[in-house]
Amino acid sequence: MVGGLQQHQVTPGTRVDYGLQWDVSSPYIGEASAFAGQSYRFSDAQTFPEGSGLEDQQSDFVGRLSVTPSPFFNLDYRFRLDNETLDARRQEVSTIAGADPLRVSGTYTFVDQVAGTGSDSDVEELSLRASSRFAENWTASASARRDLELNETRSVTFGLAYGDECFTFGIDLRRDFTEDRDTSAGDSVFIVLNLRNLGEVPFSVKAGDLFD
Repeated sequence: MVGGLQQHQVTPGTRVDYGLQWDVSSPYIGEASAFAGQSYRFSDAQTFPEGSGLEDQQSDFVGRLSVTPSPFFNLDYRFRLDNETLDARRQEVSTIAGADPLRVSGTYTFVDQVAGTGSDSDVEELSLRASSRFAENWTASASARRDLELNETRSVTFGLAYGDECFTFGIDLRRDFTEDRDTSAGDSVFIVLNLRNLGEVPFSVKAGDLFD
């Protein structure tokens, strides 16, 4: 599978993966690449769960299109299409624009309920992020994640990070507005200290209503 749509599971028996890859680089249009592929299992055993895209002998089609016309802009599109109807099961569009003084990015994600969302509805989300390296070693950021299917904001995050040749330190303040199996509503503080050659030390704590 491709990128964010990738799934990992040991597959018994013989399988063949096939696809097409296209790349182009030009001083006039920048860089672009495209990929589309599928896999075929010779065994018809029901190894994968329904909705995974791998349950049939012929898997769903997966692909990616990436366009980078300049160092300051990138557009990336990933998809998974039903192997029989070509209906979109998963789609993701992401873009990054800007440079260190101000960089903005966004990601739109769609997952069809047939594709194993674990609910009775589709998943449709939009994530936005802006960051600014306002000094040589300092970066500030803000991000938000919104559920388009339910028309509600799921979380907002504000961050500040410092980094030099010896270590990096970051702190994020996040408010979650909704609860699901991975998060609970409320405020959290995430702290990460990374000492070069010694590793990363993450720390997080629920912090009450920080933004009140």
